[in-house]
Amino acid sequence: MDRYQALSKMCLNNWHYINEKILSFHDEINFFTGHSGSGKSTVLDALQIVLYADSNGRGFFNKAAKEDSDRTLIEYLRGMKVVQENNEISYLRNKNFSTTIVLEFQDTETHKYMSLGVIFDVDVSINDVSRMFFWHTGELISNHYRDGEKVISINDLKNYIQENYAKEDYYFSRTNEKFRNELYSNYFGGLHPKHFPALFKKAIPFKMDMKLEEFVKNYICTENDIHMEDMQDSVAQYTRLKRRLEDTKNEIVLLTGIQEQYARYSSHTDQIIQYQYNLDKLDITTIERRLEKLQLQQVEYQEDIKLLAQSITDLEQEIRNLQQQRDEVTIAIQNSGYEHLEAELGNLNQMLELLYRSKASYDKTMNGLGNWLESEYLDSATLAGIEHIIGYRANHGEFERVKTALSEFKDEIEREKSELIGKIGELKQKISYITNQMTILENGQKAYPRYLMEAKDYITRELEQAYELPIRVDILADVIEVENEQWLDAVEGYMGNNKLNLIVPPEYVNHAMEMYKALDPKKYY
Repeated sequence: MDRYQALSKMCLNNWHYINEKILSFHDEINFFTGHSGSGKSTVLDALQIVLYADSNGRGFFNKAAKEDSDRTLIEYLRGMKVVQENNEISYLRNKNFSTTIVLEFQDTETHKYMSLGVIFDVDVSINDVSRMFFWHTGELISNHYRDGEKVISINDLKNYIQENYAKEDYYFSRTNEKFRNELYSNYFGGLHPKHFPALFKKAIPFKMDMKLEEFVKNYICTENDIHMEDMQDSVAQYTRLKRRLEDTKNEIVLLTGIQEQYARYSSHTDQIIQYQYNLDKLDITTIERRLEKLQLQQVEYQEDIKLLAQSITDLEQEIRNLQQQRDEVTIAIQNSGYEHLEAELGNLNQMLELLYRSKASYDKTMNGLGNWLESEYLDSATLAGIEHIIGYRANHGEFERVKTALSEFKDEIEREKSELIGKIGELKQKISYITNQMTILENGQKAYPRYLMEAKDYITRELEQAYELPIRVDILADVIEVENEQWLDAVEGYMGNNKLNLIVPPEYVNHAMEMYKALDPKKYY
C-alpha cells in the first residue's frame, strides 16, 4: 500500500454540544452511524474546518445533514439551542471560553505522528471570535489542550508549545489561506489548494436516492460522456488485480517460510553428515594410533626375543664349557700335583673373568625382559618365568617356556594387526561412500529417480493450488528411519520399490490419487 497520512485521533473541546471528546480512528475506513441529531455532521464540520483551513464554515456547515443549512461558526462555538416559543435563542456557553479542534495523523511508512488544529477564543459579550491555526510534531498533547476543567486559550497554547517544542517542530498562523498553503504543501505532501477542498466537499451532498451516474457527472468527472459500464468494469478489474496481488503476497510469505525451513533443514542435515564424518575420522585416527603403538611394541618385543634367545644360547654354551672344564679340572686334580693345581687356578680366574663379562651381557638382556613384567598381555606363568630368569633362578625349561610365550604373543600381534588393517579398509570405504553422498547433497542432487521427483512436485503443486494451503507430500523412504544398521538392508530389501511410494495427509488422498492416475503410467508407475 502507498504511503499516506492516516487520521488516528481527533480532539474536540467546546464544539457545539460536545464539551470534551477524544475520537479514535482506524487507519483505513471509518463509519459514522447514529440517529438524526446525534452529532455525525457536527464531527464532520469540525473535521472540515481544519482540513479546509477555513474558519468561516460557509458553504459546508451541516451540509451532510441539511442541504440548505445556514448554521454559523458562532452557533457551533457557543452551542446554540433550539429556538424557544418566545423566539429567544439560548446557548450552552454564556461566559468567555476557548474551543480547540485538533487532528492527529500518523505516517503509514515512518509511523511518525503530527497534530494540526485550530483554537478559538470567544468573547460572548460581543460574540467576537479570535482564531489561530497551529501545527506541531508528535501525538496530541497529553493534557488534551485543557487546564483541568478549562480549555486553554490561544496565548496559553502558544506559550506551552514554544516551551516544549523545538522551533522547527511547530507552526502558528491566524490567516486561513496562509495556513492552508502550508498545510497542503508541507504537511500533506503537495495537495492542490483548490481541487482537494472541492472534491472533499462534493462527497458530502451524496444521498442514497441520487442516481450514481448523475452524481459522478456533477461532482466527480468534468466530462459529460460517461459510460458507467466501463467504469464498473475498471473497478471490477482493479478489485481482481488487488485480490491477485494479495494472493501473490501470501504466496511469497508462504514460499519464504518454506525456503527458510528448507535452509534450516539443509543446515541440520549437513551438520549431521559432518558430525558423522568427524566421528568416523576420529575412530580411524584412534585405530591408526593404536596400530602404530602396537607396531612399535612389536619391534621392541622382537629385539628382546632375539637378545633373550642369544643370551640363552650363550649361557647354554658357557654351561657346557664350564662342565667340561670342571670335568677336566677334576681329572687334573686327580692325576697331578699342586703345581698343576696352581696353573689350573690361573685358568679358572681367566674363566671367571669371562663369566663376569657374560653376566654383564646377561644382565643387560634381563633389564629388557624386566619391561615385560608391567605388560598386561602375558599370563602369570610367563611373568613368573621372567622373574626367575631375572633372579638367576630359571632352569632350561623356564627359558624355553618364556621364549615360546613371547613368540606366540608376536604371532597374536600379527593377527591383530591384520584385523586392524581390514577394519581400516572398511572404514575407508565408508568414508568414501559418505564423501560421495556429501558431494551429491552439496550439488543439490538426491538419490531418487527423476520421474519420482517430477511426480512429487506435480502433486504438491496441484494440491496447494486446489486448496490454497501448503500441503506436504513425502517420499516413504524419507519418513522411515531404521536406526539399527543390521536391519537397514533387510527393510530395504523387503520394501523394494515400495519405498518410493508418495505419502500425503489423509484428507487429500482421494484428490492426490486422481492426479496420480491422470499421469502417464509408463513413465510414472
